[in-house]
Amino acid sequence: MKFYVRELPQKQYHYLSSDISLPKNTTPKPGDTYHDYWTDYHIDRVTYSKDGLFAYATKTELQKRRSNTCYRKKKKI
Repeated sequence: MKFYVRELPQKQYHYLSSDISLPKNTTPKPGDTYHDYWTDYHIDRVTYSKDGLFAYATKTELQKRRSNTCYRKKKKI
């Protein structure tokens, strides 16, 4: 899986070379959020191709470091 991220107000996504470790058996979907120690990644869209899975996310920096990481799925209404 390859992650492409952008920081607002940017409109273009850039390849994230560092690895984001999602929980096993988790496939990102639009609306999901990955909370890292210093950043939040909101999944905007996911595409599949013969080369693999591509996730596009918006990155938000945090002011204080978190003590853990987590992945939250979008709640169904």
